[in-house]
Amino acid sequence: RHNIKVLLDFVATHTHQDHLFFRYHPEWFETRANGFLPAFNYALAEPAAAMAENAGWWIRQTGADGLRLGDADRVPPEFWMKLRAAIPADDDDNPIYLVGSVNDSRATNRPFIGPGGLDGRFDFPLYGHARDVFALGRGGFSDLESALTATETGDDPTAIHSTLIGHPDLPRFLTDADGNAIGIADGYKKLKMAF
Repeated sequence: RHNIKVLLDFVATHTHQDHLFFRYHPEWFETRANGFLPAFNYALAEPAAAMAENAGWWIRQTGADGLRLGDADRVPPEFWMKLRAAIPADDDDNPIYLVGSVNDSRATNRPFIGPGGLDGRFDFPLYGHARDVFALGRGGFSDLESALTATETGDDPTAIHSTLIGHPDLPRFLTDADGNAIGIADGYKKLKMAF
């Protein structure tokens, strides 16, 4: 009705220690992510197949338009091919969008992007330049233009990246824009320019 697309948050790296996967299949896991969350061992076929099917189930059950894939760089690229194969086939009018949350440089993102894998990634490198220019007053528009060009030319040409101005794992844009000041009127002006 309002032409809003919905992405589900899907983290394939780990699960909670009380999850049924960990309770019934402890052999599927290796070192614990973040020191306490069981991490899937994707060297084994079973957890990869189970997680890919799980993602497909969520898409089929909810009718969601795609998935935001947390910590995408911490999962082998081959897994994203299995996940893509397990979700419903793309419909030209309603393609399933897979976007990876990958904090590393563009060079490390490239194996995940392209046909059969992720459609795009959160563009953290571009965000860093936009924050520097608009919120912190560092660098200039030529730096921002170079970052945008790198985004547009660095990955598969069919990639659709997600530009962002905020993320829960990063300092808030308004905090950076106002230098932790209580009054944020200038911060909102800078945020408006960044958009």
